[in-house]
Amino acid sequence: EVKVMSTLDHPNIVRLMGVLASRSRLPNVGSEPPYLCIAMNYVSDSEPLSSRIRQKGSQPVLVQLVLPQLASALAHMHQRGVVHRDIWSENVLISTSGRVVLVDLGCAEFFNVGPTATCRLNIPYMSPEAAQGMPQSPGEDCWALGLLITEIVTGRFIADRLGRSDVPIHFSRPLLAEALREAVAQGGPALGRICTQLLETNAGLRMPMADVATQCSAAAAAVEVATATAVQSTTAGVGTGQVEVPAASVSLGWTAPSALTVTSFVPPPAVRSSGVAASTISTPTVAPVRDLGSAVPASFSSNHWALKVPVGAGTAKSTSTA
Repeated sequence: EVKVMSTLDHPNIVRLMGVLASRSRLPNVGSEPPYLCIAMNYVSDSEPLSSRIRQKGSQPVLVQLVLPQLASALAHMHQRGVVHRDIWSENVLISTSGRVVLVDLGCAEFFNVGPTATCRLNIPYMSPEAAQGMPQSPGEDCWALGLLITEIVTGRFIADRLGRSDVPIHFSRPLLAEALREAVAQGGPALGRICTQLLETNAGLRMPMADVATQCSAAAAAVEVATATAVQSTTAGVGTGQVEVPAASVSLGWTAPSALTVTSFVPPPAVRSSGVAASTISTPTVAPVRDLGSAVPASFSSNHWALKVPVGAGTAKSTSTA
């Protein structure tokens, strides 16, 4: 574990800080010396991903946060000849800021060198090739990540689907097909394609982590372009006063995303006051310099505005204020 961790350096992988050893017997420790203690960096304000799934159930939007970071971390490991071999929700920490950290490299192995290692695997998440005793490979992580995606999207753990934890999910093809079918239906076509390719029973057909990371980046870029286009098209010269923002930004006491910049705003001929205090709303940047929270531009007749924002992936609209 120490040897593996010393080869890795990635913001989404727990970092090795030091190794402590003791040859003297320690109190309240049942095993015999020598003892080895691995010191790792502390991931503050975080909880296991399993807790988030257990508390909130199905969360397709959460995959958009978790998947790019995990894919990047695993791509880093695979590029260095290391396979994690224990990807599941207990070994993924997620902080309140949205940072994802992969922990517990106790089962990690080098796959280009060294003997085949088949012991100490998490059985429900075991890949078909690992169950057959084949040498470790990056495909094992791809398979487990595919299963993890189904858990986040559907809110159902693999072991709960099986009703047991002593057999791999691929031993029950109907249950595996059910998990994949639900993930595709609830997660959408793009995520469904990634998940389907990660859960190919033939390891050689699975999508590599580098490709998963690339697809996630491309999808994020497409969302940014679409959002920028929506903001520009609904404000420039139209005079409707509507500004479209990503659905993820919508919550009680709406907070404007830091990337949102209103470069021009033409208020409608008649402005209806919402009667909601401006102090409850975070302030976006409004050209030339002034914003809705601290000063009302001269051309504005009120500091309360009806702001329409999209909710979810559909066409439904909800009204907030700014």
